[in-house]
Amino acid sequence: MISETTILLTSIILFLPLIKSHDSQHYNSLIYTKCSNQTQTLSPHNSLSSFFQQLIPQSSHSNFYKTTAGGGAQTGISGLYQCRGNLDKHQCYNCINTLPQHLTCKQAVAARIELNGCYLKYETDEFVEETSRKHELLHETCSEEKAEELGFVEVRDAAFLEMEEGMGEEKGFYHYEKDYGNVNVIGECERDVMGCDCSECLGFAAEIARMDCGSSVWGKVYLDNCFLSYALKLYQEEKRSDTGKMVAIALGAVASLVAAFIFLTCMKSRFNKDDLSIQMMSRQFNG
Repeated sequence: MISETTILLTSIILFLPLIKSHDSQHYNSLIYTKCSNQTQTLSPHNSLSSFFQQLIPQSSHSNFYKTTAGGGAQTGISGLYQCRGNLDKHQCYNCINTLPQHLTCKQAVAARIELNGCYLKYETDEFVEETSRKHELLHETCSEEKAEELGFVEVRDAAFLEMEEGMGEEKGFYHYEKDYGNVNVIGECERDVMGCDCSECLGFAAEIARMDCGSSVWGKVYLDNCFLSYALKLYQEEKRSDTGKMVAIALGAVASLVAAFIFLTCMKSRFNKDDLSIQMMSRQFNG
């Protein structure tokens, strides 16, 4: 017969991944994968494996790392990863460790994988750079929901301008996050793109957000060397509230299981004591 302890532990094990998933799903979720149309003539398997073996351990120490793998008899691969500036090292490691499973074009001579909290890009020795304009748009998304607040667009655009100016003035500063009125804005450049180059890239991203997102309550723009997102703070708070409710429900379920286990254990102990008392009384009566 299955014991109460086994049932309790099994139930908790089933619920814990639900709680953990709410903590990680926002930064481990796939945004897009971009692969070159050019394919490799040599097998990239060993070089890619070596490349990831170098990158993944570094992500527990640093939010940014560049490296080169392979060469000689193997295909040479150069690339980097970067985690968002608001991720801690543990979250960065988890995010980078998730990247390889999203690589669906291993034969491509160049690829980029973007998750919500990190990205990876690499190119091989065989890569011939395709013609592209400066600050190439890789991906964008805007909410279908439109802001009803009066002056929302003006406040957001003013926040964009302040971000561009701030990133242009700061040296060695690649991550920007600030609440401006009722709008939260995040801007981030690739770690080795600084100062005016960073500001210029974010300026392009802001213009795309203005033109394509309009009055959407949130938007995200991914360029080759920078990333921008904005969101109406009220919308963010509603999303956090929904996530908090889900976690509370899961925790409440675990607490209920623990309480039920304690109750059943106590009842079992009580019944065992009653059975023992009855046996002793029966012996005394028969004796």
